[in-house]
Amino acid sequence: MSEPAPDWAAGLEENSLPTVNVTAIGRAADAVDVVLQRLKGLPDGAAVAVIASGDFLVGRQRLMAAGFESHGQRLADGRWRVLVRRGLTCGPDGVDLSPDAGRAAVDEAVIEHRNGVPHLLVGHMDPPGPLVAILTYLERPDCGDTVVAHLSRNPVWLYPELQDRHWSWEQVEGAPNEVCLRLTRNRRGG
Repeated sequence: MSEPAPDWAAGLEENSLPTVNVTAIGRAADAVDVVLQRLKGLPDGAAVAVIASGDFLVGRQRLMAAGFESHGQRLADGRWRVLVRRGLTCGPDGVDLSPDAGRAAVDEAVIEHRNGVPHLLVGHMDPPGPLVAILTYLERPDCGDTVVAHLSRNPVWLYPELQDRHWSWEQVEGAPNEVCLRLTRNRRGG
């Protein structure tokens, strides 16, 4: 479902916007880097249209932390058109959103191995840190097929990102006052 358009997005002439297509880029961190490169040097209030295979939530949250605004629209073919603009109060450089930022989020997470399964303890982190840490960890080549995430709240923004990356989730029993999810990689084929 598309979001209601904010005033700034409703006033844009969408057909004249520069477009960045990130549908072929698998990793969210890489897609964000491509978008940031295109946004570099744009004046306050300038916008681009990002075409993504999903709603680009991780990218949008990272861009928001850097002072960008976004508005998503689902297209008829299932892809998303996400309008991104530099906020009127954003500095020209924003914050560091390089792949190192994802690694920094993983470094902030507490990782314990229990019976050979990594457990990511991210409940102490401020948003969007838990989301970024979990998704970055899942993209590591040594991740394995099962990860357990321990969070302080229900991560509603995480579920569509997991689905886009072919991971399933199941809520399991955890400590009091935490949401504990077992994440399992879905293998394609048969």
